[in-house]
This record gives sequence, structure tokens and C-alpha cells, in this order.
Amino acid sequence: MPPDQDFATKPELAATMLERAVAAHVPAAWVTTDTVDCQVWAFRRAVGETGLHYVLEVPASQAVWPKAGPLACHQVRAWQPIASLPGRPWWVLEAGGGAKGQRRSFWAQVRVRVIGIFDFEGEYWLLARRSLMDPTELAYYLCFAPPKVSRAELVRIAGTR
Repeated sequence: MPPDQDFATKPELAATMLERAVAAHVPAAWVTTDTVDCQVWAFRRAVGETGLHYVLEVPASQAVWPKAGPLACHQVRAWQPIASLPGRPWWVLEAGGGAKGQRRSFWAQVRVRVIGIFDFEGEYWLLARRSLMDPTELAYYLCFAPPKVSRAELVRIAGTR
């Protein structure tokens, strides 16, 4: 935090730390975070400015623009394109180990456009995680990934958060 600044929010602190890490050439390929940081557009913009790939947890109310399907090119909330996926769009994947063993969940994804963020070489996705035990327990992630990244890799990165 700058010496003349007495207070900073968690997203402001996270953005400052990220900017410093990139400036110091700390090796990193991905940025991950929870919804507290990602609810602030300025933080998502700061992440985009780094050019790093990311998997950022967002609230169900996050605005997204699906690239295909019945909601294509319309601004909708994150839950809507996932809920409108036809058939059986969920895959059981592991997001890595946790305190109680492997974390298996249902996962779905939709290609999206991200308006107002940078258009680097890569793909934008909306990823959703649903509990195996409680289908009402959902989490959403905005992702910027290298071209042709696998679903399993996005899930693995989400699990490092």
C-alpha cells in the first residue's frame, strides 16, 4: 500500500500485490481468486492488464455474454447460460486434493465474450461447479485461458484457489 494511503479494500490490496509480483517477474501462469475480489470490476481489469491467464470465482449475478446458444450475444447473469445448456452438460471431474481427499464435483462450461476486458490471445469461458451431494450448491468462474485448454486443466486451476 502506498505510504500516503491509510486504507485499501481487499480487492485493491490484491491488485497492488499482483501488479508488484508481475513487475518483479515472479513466475506465474495463472491468477485465481474468490468472489470477494472479483465482484470489483477494477480488480478484474487489473488481472486482465497483466496478460496472465485466470480462473476467477464470480457470483451467480455476474454479467456475461455467451458466444453461442439461445442466449448468444446478450448480456445475462452467470447462472443463465449454465441453466440453459441442453441435455446433460455436467462432467464429474476432480479439482485436486483437499483436507478431506480428492474434491470431485460436477462441472459445466460455456464459451463467453468478456466486454471491456482486454482481447489477448486465448479463450474466455464461464465455468460452473455443482456439488455432487447438493445440486443447489453452485459456484461460477470467469476464465481466460490459452487456446484449446482442456476442461480438466480449467478445473484443476479452479481447485488451486
